[in-house]
Amino acid sequence: WVPPDKTPRPLNPETAYEATYRDLVGTMRPADMAMVSATAGYLIALGSRPIGPAYNFTLKTRVGTATFAEVAAGDFTPNGTLAAAIDPATTAITLNARRDLDLVKVGEEMIIGGVEHCRVGAIDPVTGVLTIARGCVDTVPQSHLAGALVWFPDVYNGQDPTEYIQGETVAAKLLTRTSAGTLPEASATAQNVVMSARQDRPYAPGLLRINGQAYPTTITGQAVISWAHRDRLLQADQLVDTNQASIGPEPGTQYRVRLYLGTSLKRTEVVSGTSYTYTTAQEAADGGPFNPLRIVVDAVRGGVYSHQAHDISVGRSCAEQGDGQALAGAYPPPQHTRSAAWHWPRP
Repeated sequence: WVPPDKTPRPLNPETAYEATYRDLVGTMRPADMAMVSATAGYLIALGSRPIGPAYNFTLKTRVGTATFAEVAAGDFTPNGTLAAAIDPATTAITLNARRDLDLVKVGEEMIIGGVEHCRVGAIDPVTGVLTIARGCVDTVPQSHLAGALVWFPDVYNGQDPTEYIQGETVAAKLLTRTSAGTLPEASATAQNVVMSARQDRPYAPGLLRINGQAYPTTITGQAVISWAHRDRLLQADQLVDTNQASIGPEPGTQYRVRLYLGTSLKRTEVVSGTSYTYTTAQEAADGGPFNPLRIVVDAVRGGVYSHQAHDISVGRSCAEQGDGQALAGAYPPPQHTRSAAWHWPRP
């Protein structure tokens, strides 16, 4: 018989991110939530259960060159990796390198690639096959490569209760704990998070459609762009996915529509409704027609922009425009660009 090795070892994988509004509403009392500053940010840390008899981790954080301070204890987060690449419309996935999937329940949150929050619709912890709902909370559906990390943080995580300020960089270290002791601080890799007041940002719109289609590769005629309202206050701790109908909007929220040829901005419009049509006349006045046409849609409230934006490039076919006007000339050959993509908008 060989006794088990109880030496605490670094967590792998591990990560940290800025808490969403949903994270705060789900853990804070209403009175405390009402006291949160508009410029505040909070940190959440995630770590995978290591091989061996570890039972949790100590979370230490700091700003700048200050000494790392213990702020919380954390539980190991179920996780896996994507077995294959997915596009923004994919709802069936398989996970490899699975850890603790038996702890995950239907309806809980999952995070793909550290950037897209989703909802678990069905899960088989043995095979790693899941059905998911995309683009929840303040994120939009995105493409992800095979091997992207997938976390399930709803129940198992480490939460730093410290209120940080927008612009601060917070370093976090996750120190594995076993019956033999705690991982030395010097043996842990710092996870750095730049606070952006994420919890105060309006949610990006959902249900984005171009000429009535989700993520089309090509459209005919003028671009008719539509979406659904989202409201972080009304949604609270609910995981509303991108395909659900309008909720809200949050008071004061408008939507910014930007039209590009590649990286060259051609037009910006800010509207309060749930649609915008880029007409033949507008496109011609902007120097078009453009092929492909890149469409970026996000939300803005009082000068504060959503955490993410829909960013889609569509090819154009040579046909009569949707408003009945004939094209002034054939669309130029398409330039190489990515499609059905995303980004974090910063004005």
